[in-house]
Amino acid sequence: MNRRDARDVYCHNRPFGNRIRSAYSVYAHVDARQRSVKPVRRSDARLNRERILEAAKQVFAEQGIAAEVKDIADRAGLGIGTLYRNFPGKDDLLVEVVRGLAGEIAAALGEGEDEADPIAGLRTGLVNVYGVAANYGWLLHAKLNQQLPRGVQTTLKPPYEDSRYQAVIRMVERAKAQGLIRPEVDPNLILVLMFSTIGPLLHMPVGSGWSGEDLASTVLDIVLNGVATRPPA
Repeated sequence: MNRRDARDVYCHNRPFGNRIRSAYSVYAHVDARQRSVKPVRRSDARLNRERILEAAKQVFAEQGIAAEVKDIADRAGLGIGTLYRNFPGKDDLLVEVVRGLAGEIAAALGEGEDEADPIAGLRTGLVNVYGVAANYGWLLHAKLNQQLPRGVQTTLKPPYEDSRYQAVIRMVERAKAQGLIRPEVDPNLILVLMFSTIGPLLHMPVGSGWSGEDLASTVLDIVLNGVATRPPA
């Protein structure tokens, strides 16, 4: 009998309880190794996804929505296969980046809500939005001009249907309550008008001398002059 046959006979004749314990010890050892590896793998996957999204934001801002996926993978320092495991197609990647853009704009608009003067709060929000806009370049241009692929565009809500923009609505309501804006004005109209003012920033010539704060103040003054309360004649 060779060594392998002897081992098989021993394993077959070994008490059942011992075999169970032996199998359990092997399973426990493997399971422990798996549990120690999984958090690392999950962390790596999360970091890869974040790197892809940041690279996509930069590349889409520089090149527009016609940018090649390979350029994004190269910018992220990852293989094209890793990118496709996270985002099956370029539209899937665009959806996530544009959602991030919408979230940043909503947060920027709401940062002025704590100011005592609601008009000053709206101005602060608009200045902050212009700062966000400068980071998204051609991607924001495509969004504002309805140039995103239909599958991407249909996944995004208009601002007046997105609860994240309620800070603007509340500031407008406060301004109305303080008699700064005519009571019949729809706050959603102010929100949409504020969004529409991002366009001029993207088309300002380089070296024009306009800062985001100057442009925000001028544009908001024009918008609010049309809805401000007027003293009785």
